[in-house]
Amino acid sequence: MYSFGDGFLASLLATALEGVVVYDAAGRIVYINNSALQMLRYSRSEVVGKSGEEIELTMLREDGSPCPPDDHPGLVTLRTGEPCRGVVLGLQRGEDPHVVWVSVNTARVDDPAHPGSSVFAVFTDITAVIESMRRLSETEAQLLTVLQAIPDLVWAKDLRGRYLACNPEFEKFFGAPASEIIGKSDADFVDASQAKFFRDRDAEAIRADGPQKNEEFVTYASDGRRVLLETIKTPMRDAAGRIVGVLGIGRNITAHRAAEERLENAVVSLETLTVQLQALARTDALTGLANRRALDDAIEAELRRCRRFGTPAAVLMIDVDHFKAINDTRGHEVGDHALIALAHVLAAAARETDVVARFGGEEFVTVLAATTYAGGMEMAERLRRSVEKMTVPSDGDSFGFTISIGVSVLSAADEDASVPIARADEAMYRAKMLGRNRVFGEPASATA
Repeated sequence: MYSFGDGFLASLLATALEGVVVYDAAGRIVYINNSALQMLRYSRSEVVGKSGEEIELTMLREDGSPCPPDDHPGLVTLRTGEPCRGVVLGLQRGEDPHVVWVSVNTARVDDPAHPGSSVFAVFTDITAVIESMRRLSETEAQLLTVLQAIPDLVWAKDLRGRYLACNPEFEKFFGAPASEIIGKSDADFVDASQAKFFRDRDAEAIRADGPQKNEEFVTYASDGRRVLLETIKTPMRDAAGRIVGVLGIGRNITAHRAAEERLENAVVSLETLTVQLQALARTDALTGLANRRALDDAIEAELRRCRRFGTPAAVLMIDVDHFKAINDTRGHEVGDHALIALAHVLAAAARETDVVARFGGEEFVTVLAATTYAGGMEMAERLRRSVEKMTVPSDGDSFGFTISIGVSVLSAADEDASVPIARADEAMYRAKMLGRNRVFGEPASATA
């Protein structure tokens, strides 16, 4: 047996990376190597020949609680004769806040230089490992706090579809605590068709080897709520990169989707209202015909065609004869009925390409696209005869009225819509001067 002072053994222990301490039968340190001195931050003279209590070395258990001196692995081995393996201790010198964490192995030995029972203790510095484990534990605790607080459903399954973990929101979905969910599958909590749906989505995520999103309606077992979930499932991997399961996150988007639908409906309503307002902005409120603005746009469009292609168009100015007398004798409401009846006759005679507008008061204008002066005169006469035959109900009675029509045609030289309208208006007044209920045109102004 080598003594600790033997050259070979002394060199071996002095260069060892592990700390080595030998205690005599009284628990005093009789040998300590350089690595142990560095771990404990003592000099050799401060520890050799002294016990742990004498050198003011505080010991902590792995959980951070104080470890009584009698529970030191070396003393335990002295008392029992049994070795200790892998005992984790925190060693703290006096008031020094720094704690050295070590893994201690002990065994009884016989040394001729130190007669009587003694204990050989080997210390491995595991401070970095302990601190890493504590940081990991703190991180896990933080993640668990987040997992517990997150309002989404969160769960994890293995490749066989058995639950590995879930958060409180998911517990509400299945109506059971995590302790009753873990280790079980979907079929233990939902019907066969929904369980198959869940498993098929799991399989899609695994096949895709990446996140997969879908939407699904589910019913909470806790309170019967039916909600729309947006679910994202992604494969989980082990340290070697092998897929070992599926992580799922489900977000309740019921309110969001309802808001989207309300917004879509609002947009459709707004678009419809916009179309209606645009139509109203170009429509006469009483007759439903085009208004002055729409009339000007229609004539300007015909003028562009006339200038570019030489396409003819006729403009008819129509005025109700003696309309003031109708209002004075029968009332304005009956007068409005007469205007509406006239509007129906004009609109019924128009083609899809023509525009019929209320110009103002009892005056109307019809724009006949691709129509010559002769065609305009012919249409005007047909309209005059139709109105002449028409009657309007009034207080159990009925009455008729006539119209005077002036006809003009567009000219490429016309500056804007007001020019052909003015010609037609002048022709209409000529018709009235000639006795009313007639058509008058301006053939000298015709372009065709």
